[in-house]
Amino acid sequence: MSAGTPYQPLISAQSRRFRVTGLVLLVMILGMCTYGGKVLMPKLRENRAPLHAYNTRALNAPTALTPEKAANLRKIVKAQLLFVYAYWGACFALILALFVVAYLDFREVSRNYLRLQVSLLAESARPKALSLED
Repeated sequence: MSAGTPYQPLISAQSRRFRVTGLVLLVMILGMCTYGGKVLMPKLRENRAPLHAYNTRALNAPTALTPEKAANLRKIVKAQLLFVYAYWGACFALILALFVVAYLDFREVSRNYLRLQVSLLAESARPKALSLED
């Protein structure tokens, strides 16, 4: 059996669970941010471009959108925008959860450190038994 490190008692089972949970949350956040930046936001911009061109067109310029199609496209863009806000809100909630888990892990490690420090101090301050040679 290996001797281990002096810091091994600092990392309890509770702290390991917090770290695994934090790692899972971090991977989820990175995945969501990557998907949101590479897929979700460009798709929203792609659908808004024809609507923007329709709204800013000159009075005599021909357009590919009819007023009915423009109204339908507005509804689609509003639904997508609502989804995007909910998506990024969920991502922000996961970030907050990651901060909470990191704080709980920090508190657990600090508690274990204090417990080890007190036990070391109590062990070193214990009066020594007198031997017969003294």
